[in-house]
Amino acid sequence: MLRSIFLFLTISLTALGQDPDTLLFSLLKLENDTEKVNQLYKQGFSLRNTNPQLAYLYAKHSEKEALECGSQKHLAKSYNLLGILYYKKGQYKTSVNYHRHALQLRTDINDVLGIAQSQQNLGNVYSEIKMMDKAEKAYLGAMNAYYKIGLTEKAQECLNNMGVIKHALKEYDAAIENYKMALTMCNKNDYDAQARYMSNMGEAYLGKHDTLKAIALNTDALKLRRMCENDMEAGDNYVNLAGIFIVTKDFDKAKRYLQIADSIANLYDYFDLKLNVYKISAFYHEAAGNAKEGFELLENYYHKRDSLLAAQQMATLQYDFEENFSEPIKVKASLKDISNKWMAILLVLILTFISYSLFKNKR
Repeated sequence: MLRSIFLFLTISLTALGQDPDTLLFSLLKLENDTEKVNQLYKQGFSLRNTNPQLAYLYAKHSEKEALECGSQKHLAKSYNLLGILYYKKGQYKTSVNYHRHALQLRTDINDVLGIAQSQQNLGNVYSEIKMMDKAEKAYLGAMNAYYKIGLTEKAQECLNNMGVIKHALKEYDAAIENYKMALTMCNKNDYDAQARYMSNMGEAYLGKHDTLKAIALNTDALKLRRMCENDMEAGDNYVNLAGIFIVTKDFDKAKRYLQIADSIANLYDYFDLKLNVYKISAFYHEAAGNAKEGFELLENYYHKRDSLLAAQQMATLQYDFEENFSEPIKVKASLKDISNKWMAILLVLILTFISYSLFKNKR
């Protein structure tokens, strides 16, 4: 009987420990102010994709506690989280303001890693709103900071992002240089990263109408993806090669690679690849003299693309949160829930001991 009681208590306490609202209440009771901010930030960050409302609550409490303890480093962390949440919500101006505040604080205390993270976050936001010059400058600052502290993998990510910006601006030579630098910084065993930079470089060479280099780079990237069994992203290289072979009028190869890419897209339910297959197939049929079929495929491509854009816009709604409260409403509810749960546990214990006593006395 006593073993059953202890088991019941253990399960109850475990359930309490897993409640995010209850955890927030517990963290607010911590005596160490900086550790309190660290934990609030950590939990808020972990909830950014699954529960943005609660993540926002953690972030605001993190900001409040950081302001009270006067730590610039910890205040910057809270601003960083708020910047991320507003970015996901689609409020880019507010996101930029928070990330710029975080960057200034981190610059003041020479927090190099924090500077890199803030600059990279700013680059992401500026890229989203097509402010390419500011995005490039932010990524460059992030790259230099990451490189300074030896985080070369993060530095090469920034170089790749800078290449993507130059590519979008059709500054292909500059894009290629960024991709090349990222490739030279790669770990020799990181086949996925090498394949990614080679694929991007191949697309830039195609923009320069250098089909030989575009084919060579996509072929090399395809080999690397096969080596690490990354069959899904290998589909991107197949569709890239199909597009190049349409340009060179090698229609047999183009058709074969399109069929392979299409089968990969279906196998992995890879929507972006499927979209590219529609687009390149339309170009293939048009170039091969099947104008009607090409037109129908192009219409299908635009329809699918518009559906994807609409779905992406709808997806931002899941990252929405309310700002019109400053008091921890959910925390108060959690406190009430805790009291109710403990009252229930106490009632069960009393009834259990009464039953146990009666049973013992009857014996």
